[in-house]
Amino acid sequence: MDARDPARIRLVTPQVFGEYLLTSRLVERSMAEVFLGVRLGDRTGRLIVVKRAPLDESASGAVAESIRREIEVLSSGPYEGVVKMVDHGEIAGLPFVALEHSKGCTLHDILEAGPLDRDAAMLVGRDLARAIASLHAGGWVHGDVTPSNVVIDDTGEALLVDLGIARRLGEAREMPAGKPGYASPEAAVGKPASPSDDVYAWGIVVAECLIGGRLFREADLAEAAARRSSLPLPVEEAPLLAAALGLEPASRPEASALVAGISADASKRRVLADAALSAELRAGADDPRRFSPAPGPAVTASDPAIVRMVQASSVRPAARSATPRVLLLVASVVATLALVLGFVVGRRSAPRDRGASVSLPQLPARAEVKLDGRTLLNASGASRLPIEPGAHKLSVQIGRQDTREYEFVAQPGEHVVLVVVPNARKDRD
Repeated sequence: MDARDPARIRLVTPQVFGEYLLTSRLVERSMAEVFLGVRLGDRTGRLIVVKRAPLDESASGAVAESIRREIEVLSSGPYEGVVKMVDHGEIAGLPFVALEHSKGCTLHDILEAGPLDRDAAMLVGRDLARAIASLHAGGWVHGDVTPSNVVIDDTGEALLVDLGIARRLGEAREMPAGKPGYASPEAAVGKPASPSDDVYAWGIVVAECLIGGRLFREADLAEAAARRSSLPLPVEEAPLLAAALGLEPASRPEASALVAGISADASKRRVLADAALSAELRAGADDPRRFSPAPGPAVTASDPAIVRMVQASSVRPAARSATPRVLLLVASVVATLALVLGFVVGRRSAPRDRGASVSLPQLPARAEVKLDGRTLLNASGASRLPIEPGAHKLSVQIGRQDTREYEFVAQPGEHVVLVVVPNARKDRD
């Protein structure tokens, strides 16, 4: 599963991964690691979703193979209504894929608030059927159509993500495939991939939009294989849904027929966009970890995690809570400017200490560092230098020609951290 859930993100200490600066980590709902970041050298600051295998994964592991399959599918596209790939490759023998980032929220999180009205549900169904039909025309079966793999963007359009278990039409499966509650009965027993698998899952997802809850509450795929449940009245009264959920694969309509057979009020896209925003805000209020970063090596129990990252010469932010989009925008601006300046500044709050401090990155032995005009000796590395709260000027001279100057404001109790960001692409851009 892709886990591309913009409503549940965690800021992390920025890390360079190949040509990307990773700034936020999406909450994993799978074994893959999924990050938001920016591409080094891209001065637009465009956000990218980077999915990679865990660094301790073997090159032939299940996660690595699923990412390679996603790359294979997306390389044969693009497909309408399906997430688009912007880059892929391997680092240290492990594959990664970079995907377009869509602002929005998963359908799973939207449905936690209850059902959608019929027109809004049908708009989701039409978008989703169009994406499935596009994949089928390209020779692929998605195989994992669930509300968690549908992103509703800020325009109210549905986008299908995560193709890690996709199969070619007719491709044999070595084992049962899909998720309990969504896999077709035939996929649940491992039969070859068929377009009817996606159509059946489509019916379940759209039915859940109408009823606002799970259609089939199943614990494992064995229950899916033996499924014989009757359908709720709102589903039985929708002919397309009833046909898609037929137990005989041959009786199910093609995805293209679903697109042609759906009519809905397009103005309801605004309803979907508002529902996505509400789910995003709801997730932020309910999840105390939302803005809690993964602790870095310098974080201890008495030294709270880094809560924001800003460029050294940036204007001091207003003292109010920031929305997720503002935080992501700040992070993207940081990454872009860092390519030119070569540094990022992080801040750690330390409310018990009303003084402030600063740490510098490891610099060459001959580097000359001046803070407020005063030369610092042996100041690089992890050392923590006490400073007064307020505005400061820092200059770093590395060699005769390379001098960099910064300005920053240290708040009482803050620890300002300068982090080196490689700018190997600078000369090429």
